[in-house]
Amino acid sequence: MGLPVANQPFGNQDANVAFGGGRFVAVSSGGRTAHSTDGLNWTAATSPFDVNVFIATVAYGNGGFVAGTQSGSIAYSFAP
Repeated sequence: MGLPVANQPFGNQDANVAFGGGRFVAVSSGGRTAHSTDGLNWTAATSPFDVNVFIATVAYGNGGFVAGTQSGSIAYSFAP
């Protein structure tokens, strides 16, 4: 059993999570994205994807996050 999560924006849906640069990023169906610095308290983020899109994966590398959908679209975020 895991720890309780506050402000979790995904309801009871599964989310894919990546960690890097001191931040967690989570993605899920419905084009939903969120971020957290501690993995317990989450803030919903504006998604670049349509609400009907299932964001299948997220990864961190080379200073940024990359997310990909089931249909093959990708989005990225890199710190300056």
